[in-house]
Amino acid sequence: MRRSESETIESTLEAEPQEAVAMIEALIGAGDRDPDLRAYLAEALEAAGDRQGAIAAWTTYMEIDPQWPGAYCRRAELLVDAGRFDAAQAELLMATSMFDDEPRLVRSQAILNELRGDHEGADRGYLEAADRDYTLPAPPRLDRAAASRALLRAAGRGATVVVKEVPDSPGEEGFFRPVDLNEGVEITVYLRNLERELESEATIDDLLEVFQIACLRAREQPAGQETYGR
Repeated sequence: MRRSESETIESTLEAEPQEAVAMIEALIGAGDRDPDLRAYLAEALEAAGDRQGAIAAWTTYMEIDPQWPGAYCRRAELLVDAGRFDAAQAELLMATSMFDDEPRLVRSQAILNELRGDHEGADRGYLEAADRDYTLPAPPRLDRAAASRALLRAAGRGATVVVKEVPDSPGEEGFFRPVDLNEGVEITVYLRNLERELESEATIDDLLEVFQIACLRAREQPAGQETYGR
């Protein structure tokens, strides 16, 4: 893969993920074995809402280059998003046996623990990952009562807001979704999923900003097409 091709893929991926998928698949079809193409393909498929395709692309990447811990983290987190917790745990255990001092694996384990409901264990994991690697900051933990009041005000007149830590099930959009809109009136907010998108020093105002963006995305995108960050 030439540098110009990677630059074109990166510029296309966020705005037009389906176009990026077609571009990458054409390069792969032409015989390009660069593992980075498979990583780009996984990212583009995820952005396009094809979680299973993204998991398969990461699997192919690891067959070519099994020595990058980040690939195991990304595949494990996609499995978590799909609600396949046992498969995600097996992935992380295998990766930890290969890369036993990798902070990204600690963070991925924290995400799995969080979605399983072990919030104390998750917070310990986030802090450990942050201690090992400053580029992996722990999510903030905002005051729950203050956050609930602010979210209700932001939702607007007539809206009902239900605040939960994490979803109870993956639904069509996955466990990482930050909000559910129910008939346009009731909004269920998953606070830890929003906090995971914030910097460590974030405030309630920052939370409201990502909440409003999440609501716009949920209204604009068809079911099953949303993609969210970790």
